[in-house]
Amino acid sequence: KLALLRHHYPEQSDTDNQLTLTALRVADNTRTLKQRTLVERLQRVEVLPDDQQPASILETRQVISDTERELHRLRRQLIPPLTIRALWDLGRPSPTYTLRRGEHNKPGALVGPGVPSVLTDGHTPFVVEPPFPNGTAKTGRRLAFARWLTQPDHPLTARVMVNRVWYHHFGTGLVKDLENFGRQGEPPSHPELLDWLAVAFVERGWSVKELHRLMMTSRAYRQSSEIGRESLTKDPQNRLLSHMSLRRLDAEALRDSLLFVSGKLEPTPGGWPDAVSVDRDGLVSVLPTDNGNWRRSIYLQHRRTEIPTMLDTFDYPQMGPNCITRTTSNVSTQALLMMNNGHIRELAASLAARVATLTAADPSDRSLSAEQVANRQVELVYQLALSRPPTDEEQSVGVAALRQITAQWQQQPHQALTAYCHTIVNSAAFLYVD
Repeated sequence: KLALLRHHYPEQSDTDNQLTLTALRVADNTRTLKQRTLVERLQRVEVLPDDQQPASILETRQVISDTERELHRLRRQLIPPLTIRALWDLGRPSPTYTLRRGEHNKPGALVGPGVPSVLTDGHTPFVVEPPFPNGTAKTGRRLAFARWLTQPDHPLTARVMVNRVWYHHFGTGLVKDLENFGRQGEPPSHPELLDWLAVAFVERGWSVKELHRLMMTSRAYRQSSEIGRESLTKDPQNRLLSHMSLRRLDAEALRDSLLFVSGKLEPTPGGWPDAVSVDRDGLVSVLPTDNGNWRRSIYLQHRRTEIPTMLDTFDYPQMGPNCITRTTSNVSTQALLMMNNGHIRELAASLAARVATLTAADPSDRSLSAEQVANRQVELVYQLALSRPPTDEEQSVGVAALRQITAQWQQQPHQALTAYCHTIVNSAAFLYVD
């Protein structure tokens, strides 16, 4: 700004130039007449086009712009300060009464702190013990509630948590109504198993990681989703766990899987959330990081009106109401997005480039024929995308498809492998956990 003033107003004294800079730090409505005049003179030359500015000014502006971008990049790498929402006791608690006929102006008997009797079984009493003696104003009520809620023999806490984790792995909870453990809800399909898992969960220090490991290494989880005739007859709803329930990946897991197999997943944890942008066609896209990759969905910026289109299409819950159980739909817009979305096509191209690089980096592949290279590429696509080798039928069909597509794109052979990778990530084998 000082250089602008000196270039465009050489007759203006340095004292007035410094006064102009000082006036910029003063609020508009408190500037003197002279300060307003000096600021207006500066503003007139600031908006002049580049061809009317000296080269030194343009160079300085470019340096400032580059520095601001670098500062923005570095700020995004900073770990934000940890915050927690906390509550404090303010003096003595107000008395609570039963209300006759539910009317606020007809108080009845005084009621002490506690929980509804329907949540207790006589073995888990709610006891308020002020934690801090010596006349402090702390009541100890919230601490008593936390202790009551997490005591090992609590009838609900561990069971509810175990049931919800089971639901995420098996598609249906042992108690089907996740939000209703009361008498009006559906009874558990395996009550002894629910009790055993709840006890194991508590005994292992309430470790969710241990709970995941316990469920995922079980024989019930490692079953195939193929339904036999006997299972279809005796257990059509799979409440007896006769086979593994076929379930689609959650919206976040699907997006993260696409980024991972394409090699475009940025593993950096923490930091500020990744911003989103609304395109001209109305799609909400996630902005990439500085190196051109994308981070996991847990680090995305979420707003009620700007939910990323891919997550929204695959049943990401709305942020307004409380989501107790996610819905799982199977609609045409999901298939259309997977087939036509430009970002997904870019990820398929990255997967194809990754396969081509791995094929070229293998010394044993350099002397292979085109047929053998195609076989190797099909194997790599299945290993990277589906974490398993292809069956004999999948291998032969894949090689034939790759050969046919390559013949159509002789001028752009890399597009053939991209189209094949795009087909695999659109398959049910990629979208569903079986």
